[in-house]
Amino acid sequence: MKIYEAACRELPDLVRQLFSTQKLYSKKKIKYYNCACGFDTESSSFEVDGAPMACMYVWQLGLCNQMIIIGRTWEEYENTMKMLADVLGLGSNKRLVIYVHNLAWDFAFILHHHEWDQVFALEERSVCYAVTTSGIEFRCSYILTGDNLAHVADNLHSHQLKKLTGDLDYSLIRHSQTPLTADEIEYCIADVQIIMALIEEKLEEEKITRIPLTKTGYTRRYCRSRCMTKMSDGARGNGKWKKYRNQMEGLTITEHLYHLNKWAFQGGFTHTNARRSGRTQYDARGKDINSDYPYQACTQLLPMSKFIERMPKNDEEFRQMLEFYCCLIKVTVYSIDEKLTADHPISVSRCISVSDDAIIDNGRLVNADYASFVCTELDWSIYEQFYDIKGYKIDEMWIAYKGYLPKDLILAILNLYHDKTALKGIKGKEQDYALAKTLLNSCYGMMVEDPVKDDITLEEGEWIRTPADIAKKIEHYNKKMSRFTYYPWGIWITAHARRMLFDAIAELGSDYIYSDTDSVKYINPEAHEQFFKEYNQKVTESCIRAADALRIDPDLYMPKTAKGDVKVLGHWDTDAAYMPRFKSLGAKRYMYEDESGELHLTCAGLDKNAVHFIEDETDPFEYFSDGMQIPPEYSGRKIHTYIDYETKGEITDYLGNKGTYHELSSVNLRGSDYNLSLSAAYADYILGLAWRNINE
Repeated sequence: MKIYEAACRELPDLVRQLFSTQKLYSKKKIKYYNCACGFDTESSSFEVDGAPMACMYVWQLGLCNQMIIIGRTWEEYENTMKMLADVLGLGSNKRLVIYVHNLAWDFAFILHHHEWDQVFALEERSVCYAVTTSGIEFRCSYILTGDNLAHVADNLHSHQLKKLTGDLDYSLIRHSQTPLTADEIEYCIADVQIIMALIEEKLEEEKITRIPLTKTGYTRRYCRSRCMTKMSDGARGNGKWKKYRNQMEGLTITEHLYHLNKWAFQGGFTHTNARRSGRTQYDARGKDINSDYPYQACTQLLPMSKFIERMPKNDEEFRQMLEFYCCLIKVTVYSIDEKLTADHPISVSRCISVSDDAIIDNGRLVNADYASFVCTELDWSIYEQFYDIKGYKIDEMWIAYKGYLPKDLILAILNLYHDKTALKGIKGKEQDYALAKTLLNSCYGMMVEDPVKDDITLEEGEWIRTPADIAKKIEHYNKKMSRFTYYPWGIWITAHARRMLFDAIAELGSDYIYSDTDSVKYINPEAHEQFFKEYNQKVTESCIRAADALRIDPDLYMPKTAKGDVKVLGHWDTDAAYMPRFKSLGAKRYMYEDESGELHLTCAGLDKNAVHFIEDETDPFEYFSDGMQIPPEYSGRKIHTYIDYETKGEITDYLGNKGTYHELSSVNLRGSDYNLSLSAAYADYILGLAWRNINE
């Protein structure tokens, strides 16, 4: 890898020579250089009179995985970018793609150093790609991979690179005149090398015009190719494409049904048994569902028709509809109270309205005079199991025919599951395994993707959110010729997953400690082993039943590992064989000790490395409590302050060298300590349970 300073006079000739051998490919009448390029900046954050500031002190531009240009100032940056555009003849019809890992960060600095032709953001500041009027297209490699650079480096198959750590102390203030050591420069260029290696490996498989923008894009393309032939390849008369497209034309939603589905949608259930919250549990075990969402997608009955409104005449007809159809129910329940005390399935945030007297368990409804919500028939079965409901009034009810997903889509998912299972641990197949795992994990996200999104635009440096025209978006969704999924599928996949999870929670009862989407933690395992054994037998039977109905080889549902072990899709597997101590303080807040005595921490908003601070305490499990404080150097918490205005001035670096900084826009990043605090309502609820136990 050749390294050049931005001030090098030979750069134009070197760049011209380098790109003379690079191929160009066209997409939508725009030519793209088919090469791996990367960009990164390093900056210092500081304060001036208490105001957060930041300055860039070095930038690195990698070209074609052969050359890296290093610059220290924005003037050098602008000159280099102009040189690239001039030498390569870039413009509206010819582009150079440059990847940036976490483009959102660097875009905050380069925003006003370019004129922008297009900027596409998933959310405000979350830039997916940005195209300059000079023909340079920045893309986010983090959004493409969904992984940090360290993991990206670990998953490279033909490049031996590692993310360097420790050679660049970010707490030290630097500016563009601060001398950089050889180790610091090596640290800077390593990140760009990883980005270029990532893209080069992707270019071994496909042209740059074919690399999707997002991680889910790979899964969408993979599954679509197996469900529908391309229109350009088979035209509209192609039998396979026509059959699948006809099915999609029958699976449409209205604006009203979109809103009902949005209300009914719930992600994974993550919660703690309040009666065990804040108390150290001993001799705990864990179970998790093997590929939960893929299992539900490949074995369960989902909506396979349009929804029609059908109000039941009486309770008997209501029960029949719940049994035979996929039901979307807008309902108000009255005098609702907990029946099973292990947990509370109804999320208050998903309720349309709840009475003021409601008692809430960390966001979950315990009891209330009334509550109104939209749910599926599966959720209703859970609610009736866990709550005593004195009365209900159905406001709306919509039904659809049940059926399995299209066979080709199920086969696509099963093939990914097979590869993930069979390739794990096989030397030389690490890349194939990682790809299969990534694609499989993205299948659910692809199905539940919201068809209605607000428009996020950048106008004169200001982020503007324009509410979506829902009717127009739904019309486009229904008519989209390449659509091969149905939004309600994702809603029902999660509903089936919750039904399976709550089956386990109901069985565990007072032994249940904690759950997270597809897993449970509990005590007294011997009492429940038979349940999980019998449940796994039911799962196996559901796989065979689906395979028979779809005329699929049942072995696809139960592939073998490299060691010859059968891994049945959807089985409850042992997640943690033995946890001598386990403690939870609510959703995404738990710590446990494994058999070797090592502590493991999961706490939302807190770096896992914080466990090293906690383990130094006299009693770590006592310290892990309401009021726990973790200092910035362990917390991993970072506060971003975006500075959308020009800043300039003098600054002294950590060596005592004075320099100047001038940023047109920037972002300040500073560490923050972490204070764990239970909400007042949750603390009161737990206290009330303790008081009740004392009196009982």
